[in-house]
Amino acid sequence: NVVYTATATSVTDAWLRQTLEAYQCFDLVKSPVTVSFWYKSNRTGTHGVRLFTSQGTLTDSYQNITVFNANTWEFKTFVFGTTVGASLAGVTPQNAGWSLDIGLVVSGQTGITIAVSDYFTLTGVQLEKGTVATPFEVRPYGVELALCQRYFQISGASMGGGIAYLNYAISSLVKFPVVMRATPQFTLSSNALRN
Repeated sequence: NVVYTATATSVTDAWLRQTLEAYQCFDLVKSPVTVSFWYKSNRTGTHGVRLFTSQGTLTDSYQNITVFNANTWEFKTFVFGTTVGASLAGVTPQNAGWSLDIGLVVSGQTGITIAVSDYFTLTGVQLEKGTVATPFEVRPYGVELALCQRYFQISGASMGGGIAYLNYAISSLVKFPVVMRATPQFTLSSNALRN
């Protein structure tokens, strides 16, 4: 749920952004993709959805969302054609690939700005290859957990045995439950040593 709370007088858009890893995008290159979601806002009229990247040669692709009834859930589906995914050449799998923005947009509409308390909310967002929106995929908890664990791990009270070298280095094996998305960084939260 995104609620506009500022008092500025010239705000013309408010987006909610999801950035996808490049490895999730390689299969979508040069293919049409479909974005579907449920959307609700207090403002009727034109809102927006866009798919873009600052990596590779993908260009910004924008489409209008029309909100017909204020404060009512409406199902929205958009197809972005093959020109959206021109290339991700030179992009490594760990880099950001595409970004999906969905939100309230009034830019280009004369004399209209986003007002305090204007809002939009969305759920069931799904981006998929092809031109047909399929039912929302609910993945099992274990699958979602494993996907999240690729980004962050915490070892808890003890990370296991290791070797300390004088007062400047520690060597220890750490077993991760899943393959990490990038080379892990290590942060020591306590330097307590035990025999």
